[in-house]
Amino acid sequence: MATDRTLGFNQPQSMSDDAKKQLDDLADWFKTANVEKVRTHLSHYTGKDSLDKMQPLLKELGLYEKGSGSILCRLSGRETIAKDRGFDNIFIPLSHEFSIGNHTLRPGQYIRSECSQVLDTFTDFVLVLVPEKSQK
Repeated sequence: MATDRTLGFNQPQSMSDDAKKQLDDLADWFKTANVEKVRTHLSHYTGKDSLDKMQPLLKELGLYEKGSGSILCRLSGRETIAKDRGFDNIFIPLSHEFSIGNHTLRPGQYIRSECSQVLDTFTDFVLVLVPEKSQK
């Protein structure tokens, strides 16, 4: 029996031209940002200005709200991105396309995931935690 790898996902969403410009600006800045390793293949930007850097993009996407968290991530291999209880994850690629479930996600798109995901790629992305759909 084949596993349905689309379970726990919405469809990739495309962002507006204004949001894409904010994404491109963030991606350009993040290329040279200092990151801190948190797992073997996963690093985070931990600067105090992290939210300030992401705010224009998150506001443009309607994802800047209280009760949500966001992290600038650099992935350099295989890692599991856990889903925290009570929250869904939104993945926003900054630098390269990557596969998540049966979906190919490109810069300029984002997707909501309702379960933990194993990613095996080299890319920068924004991870946004939002309340589970059933919590809204």
